[in-house]
Amino acid sequence: MPTFDDLISSLTPDDLLPALRSGYRFTTLTDWQYEKLSGGNYGGVGDRSAERAGVARFTGHGQRADGSPSEWVLVLKVLPISVNAPD
Repeated sequence: MPTFDDLISSLTPDDLLPALRSGYRFTTLTDWQYEKLSGGNYGGVGDRSAERAGVARFTGHGQRADGSPSEWVLVLKVLPISVNAPD
């Protein structure tokens, strides 16, 4: 099962653009980066779903529908399925 690090490192502009299109009215992302704020530390002892959870902040620049450039920020929060769920 992929970890939170696997998830955030595999995201592409195509994954981020839908949220930015509706919130910021972006049509294009020109650059972006992310910072993991936390990850792999949710749930109880021995809970393997914890390594698939975390929080990351994505920032970058893009172009709005009217052609104007702008900065943007998104926060991704992934919660574990259940702290007591068996694998």
